[in-house]
Amino acid sequence: MATLDVHNMALYRLGCEPISAVAEDSARALALVAFSENIRKRLFQEYLWPFAIKSAALDENGDTPIFNWDYAYDLPADYLGPVSEENDETIHIESGVLYSNVAELGLKYIWDNDDPDLYSELFNNVWALELAWAASYKLCQDKTLKDQLKDDLKDAKYKAAALHARELAPEEYKINTFTLSRRGVI
Repeated sequence: MATLDVHNMALYRLGCEPISAVAEDSARALALVAFSENIRKRLFQEYLWPFAIKSAALDENGDTPIFNWDYAYDLPADYLGPVSEENDETIHIESGVLYSNVAELGLKYIWDNDDPDLYSELFNNVWALELAWAASYKLCQDKTLKDQLKDDLKDAKYKAAALHARELAPEEYKINTFTLSRRGVI
């Protein structure tokens, strides 16, 4: 499904006429474009969408690590956030650099997948609802509609997260500072 289709799904939810191009010079298209990329990336970061998870072996960047770290690695250009560090070691990420005490490091991460053909229908539905909610007041000035969209979005996110969780293989995680910090414990 193309980005245009997602934008038109959002407009449909708002009771608006569809657009013919994402870059169309109309109030409807401009309202959606203003939010679309930020919402897409944030949704990738909020949930573990199977199509937005990638693994990579990182190469040392040659910089002198800070403090108590032995190695420094540049994060991948398409990096949006960590899922797990595949060596069960503690890592520290700061200003686009990952620090670790492991010489050969693998990282599972959320990547900026910009190919909508790979997105699931569940994701497209959540993305469209979030776009509709974000643009609703600008396009419709209807607080009741905005509140209804918020409720629909909450339900869609819950269903999508539950269904996508079944697609991800269960993994054994070593409890360390990385996993504890990822879960918000520390």
